[in-house]
Amino acid sequence: MLRVSSLNECEAAAIAIGLLDNNAYFMYDNPNLPSGCIYATYDWLAWNEPKSASVDCGSNGHDCICKWT
Repeated sequence: MLRVSSLNECEAAAIAIGLLDNNAYFMYDNPNLPSGCIYATYDWLAWNEPKSASVDCGSNGHDCICKWT
């Protein structure tokens, strides 16, 4: 599996898997969250622009949304 590669792809993936929130909040390289398309356990979708964020997927209740290769 690969990480979702854009904000638009993140929102499309959220719709495809039936998430409650499918409007991704854009963040620019928040170092406290995983990079890429993330979904929090409290129904919050975000795109964290991948630059230098180094937090692992699943940290602090934030899961990464991936796609099949």
